[in-house]
Amino acid sequence: MTLIELMVGVFIALFLTAAAVAFTVHETRLMGVSRDTIEVSQTARATLDLLSEDLRKAGTGVGYNAVQCFNGLLTGQFNVNGIVFNPDNGNSAYNNPAVGSGHNLNQFSLDKDGSLRGTYPVTSHSVGSRFADGSYATIADLAPGTPNGQLCFSPNANFVANQYAVFISESALDARPVTINVAPNDSPCTYGQCAGGCRNFTWAPLFLTPVLESSPSAADAGYLGGEIAGGLKTVVWYPTQDANAATLNRVVFDQDCGDLTCGGPVADNIESFTVQAWQWNSFEAGNQGEFWRFAGQPVPCNYNRIRLDVEMVVRGRRPTQRVGSPVALRSSPNVCLPGGLGACPGVGDYVHREVYRTTIEIKNSGRMRLE
Repeated sequence: MTLIELMVGVFIALFLTAAAVAFTVHETRLMGVSRDTIEVSQTARATLDLLSEDLRKAGTGVGYNAVQCFNGLLTGQFNVNGIVFNPDNGNSAYNNPAVGSGHNLNQFSLDKDGSLRGTYPVTSHSVGSRFADGSYATIADLAPGTPNGQLCFSPNANFVANQYAVFISESALDARPVTINVAPNDSPCTYGQCAGGCRNFTWAPLFLTPVLESSPSAADAGYLGGEIAGGLKTVVWYPTQDANAATLNRVVFDQDCGDLTCGGPVADNIESFTVQAWQWNSFEAGNQGEFWRFAGQPVPCNYNRIRLDVEMVVRGRRPTQRVGSPVALRSSPNVCLPGGLGACPGVGDYVHREVYRTTIEIKNSGRMRLE
């Protein structure tokens, strides 16, 4: 082999090595972006599926209260067991008529080496869903003014001790929250007959905020022949500040637990989580035609159907090697992430972001006026 042949061979080898290294670096970067994309998509879809399931149950067994407020949905600033959600109550610069009150959080933009470029405020929301998704049973006997009653029992019924439940009258026009304790054994039916036999139960009024009584006379209404809806609970989704973005949490308040330990994180790296409530405007409401009207926060008390528009921005866990385009929010006009208020079109950073949106109609909302 001559010196010239050796130099040509070395040059070809160096060229191929450089090409292989460049290809490997490029593919590694693409793999990182793809992994971030997959993680972001999985996080968002799993979160929205669980959230949609909770919100679609809103109002089951609880309906409306005496002042026409829908008991199944909690928006704006609300209180559950002394815990205040959406505490900022509309004081953020991000709040406008299309957003309402929420939590003011600080988010971060990054350079490609992972160093901090800057912070910017984002308003995210909490939302609550109250419903009864446990066992149902017919009230076979309930003497007014006494703590005793009987229900028609079935093998599928599962009422635990001190069960949070709702009495629903036979006409479904009256409802009252209670706690019940069902006897473990069957008893002779004292009023009529039940196919599966009867069981005695004791009950006591359950005082919640807001009050769930359907009317001022709910406490004195006759519930014989009506139903007991068990498993009364309130599920709240709320964001908390995290190191780089926010964590979205889910907590369940029921007879077993009544504080923030009754749940935990569902998804992290949530940069924005906003919930808008809309109500159906019918022809009867001032003859203005039928359309969806922004409801405000909290939702006004009336019998109109309710829908929720949910918008969530999820960010990747690690910086990328190229600048990503800012994400424009529909829930907050002229707001882009990163950047914040008035930043549209804004300046991107080295973080991969995806925006996910869904619309959930509350099937248990909306009913005919009775007067």
